[in-house]
Amino acid sequence: MIAQYKTRIESMERDLKQLMPTINKEWKKETELRDLKSELAALDRKITLDLAPSKSDKQDAKEAQDGDKKVVMAVSEPAPERNTEVQKHFNGHKL
Repeated sequence: MIAQYKTRIESMERDLKQLMPTINKEWKKETELRDLKSELAALDRKITLDLAPSKSDKQDAKEAQDGDKKVVMAVSEPAPERNTEVQKHFNGHKL
């Protein structure tokens, strides 16, 4: 049994000697991968900054929203002179 383990260990040591150069060899695409990751991070930051509204954009949106409220209020409030004309026209009649 010990002889089997010794034979197995010797075989693994030979395989290890053959595989060590492959293990220690630098991957050919490693520098390209590192550069691409760096470029990806830079693009991600740029996209995030472009999508984030700036202070002036927020202020413009608020002003536009306030303007929309004024328009809605102006449309929803009936004009008093128009109501009196309608009342005069239909005086005594049910609508």
